[in-house]
Amino acid sequence: MAALNVLCSGGFRAALVALAPTFATASNLTLAMHWGSSVAGTPTSIPARLERGEPADVAIGSSPSLVGLLEAG
Repeated sequence: MAALNVLCSGGFRAALVALAPTFATASNLTLAMHWGSSVAGTPTSIPARLERGEPADVAIGSSPSLVGLLEAG
């Protein structure tokens, strides 16, 4: 079964964990879930992970942080 790399902020963790099994069954994909802050400043934050080139198929975070990531390219 193929996997999607998902970067997710803590605020959405409970929802993602709850929905992942249903998604996996419906799509025949698994989720490789990685957690970090939406806001840059720590090595595990979503922006820091992306800057290091960590693979990500999906990023889930706060709207302002995602807008910042889109603007940064």
